[in-house]
Amino acid sequence: MKTRSFFLNSSIALNADDAGLGKLKLKVWSKRSFSEINMSTTAPEFLLTYQDEIINIPLKISNDGCIDELICLDAGESEFYTHKFTYGDYRINKIKLSPKETKDVNIELKIDNDCTPGEHNFSVNASGRSSAVLTFPFIVEENSSKSIEKIAIQLSKLYVSGKSGSEIVVPVRIFNSGDVDLKDIGLDIKSPMENWEIDVSEKKIDLIKSKEYETVDLTIRIPLKPKTGIILWT
Repeated sequence: MKTRSFFLNSSIALNADDAGLGKLKLKVWSKRSFSEINMSTTAPEFLLTYQDEIINIPLKISNDGCIDELICLDAGESEFYTHKFTYGDYRINKIKLSPKETKDVNIELKIDNDCTPGEHNFSVNASGRSSAVLTFPFIVEENSSKSIEKIAIQLSKLYVSGKSGSEIVVPVRIFNSGDVDLKDIGLDIKSPMENWEIDVSEKKIDLIKSKEYETVDLTIRIPLKPKTGIILWT
């Protein structure tokens, strides 16, 4: 015989369990104890995380009352983090529990990349006819391993000269000075003076690894009647 619950009146309920040998174990519930939802976790009291990380918090949600419960799950909102509840492989926001039943639920807490470093609090609420609340203090540290993308241009010569109608070829080193590899680097060259033509040997570089470089050639065509001027490279 499964556990059965009987309401004697609006204030008293009776919980009956089969104790074996033809005996029943009876438990009387007052109105106050019809519903009793409890929640616990094995997570530590204080959590430490970094920007742009995910924390998984395990929960045990129990129905210690004498009636079926449809329990709503909710958590505090913030502009600095998001969350979702999962049960097994499924995302949920409610869970149904029979009397004396416990289920394992997980919270995935995603810390945003721009979360303010320091102390934060994350509250979780499980509510049916009664409710339970857990609060998780956590500290966010700045992510010191953030990727830095940085590129520099190094000329083989700071000053070159040429005659009218001639071409000058200037090797240019494209240096990846950041700490991550760079892909699909487009090169766009514009002449600072009218009727001067400047071409680059490669319009695109597929990959430059961190702290390495690729060399391309700039071809500068000086017009027959160039306007007087100086091209400065920076």
